[in-house]
Amino acid sequence: MTLAPYQVRPFSRGHIRLKSREMDQHPAITMNYLHDERDRRALIWSLRWLRDMARQPALTAMVDAEVRPGPQVLTDEQWLDWMAPSLATGYHPVGTCRMGHADDTMAVCTPDLRVRGLQGLRVIDASVMPNLICGNTNATAVVIGDKGADLVLGHAPLAPLHL
Repeated sequence: MTLAPYQVRPFSRGHIRLKSREMDQHPAITMNYLHDERDRRALIWSLRWLRDMARQPALTAMVDAEVRPGPQVLTDEQWLDWMAPSLATGYHPVGTCRMGHADDTMAVCTPDLRVRGLQGLRVIDASVMPNLICGNTNATAVVIGDKGADLVLGHAPLAPLHL
């Protein structure tokens, strides 16, 4: 079995930078997963909790041995050394073009999904979500797409989308 923690709302923030003006050049992406101490503490706590859970009577009959990271990993530093190279996203990236009100300096899009400072461009996908929801993003992305289609076609009332 595999047990793995998933931190829904991490504090660490990465960034994306353009390497060049050439569109065929991939951007430089820095994930920064463990930048914030709160994330380090949360993940270490979670991994220790999962290890303890696997040692409970209800599961011990199903566990031959801990393979990764192995029982030799005990200290905070050892946990961080083990986890740092293997961290990844939960495959639900959102918020790269977050929507928000006029006073939200981090918002790229308005509540009606228009890109600020550009005419005729909207973003209609999960990247407008201001925050990651505590569940699968699929249903919410479908709703954003439906609402966005209505806005583009002029079928939607002027009420903006609020997440």
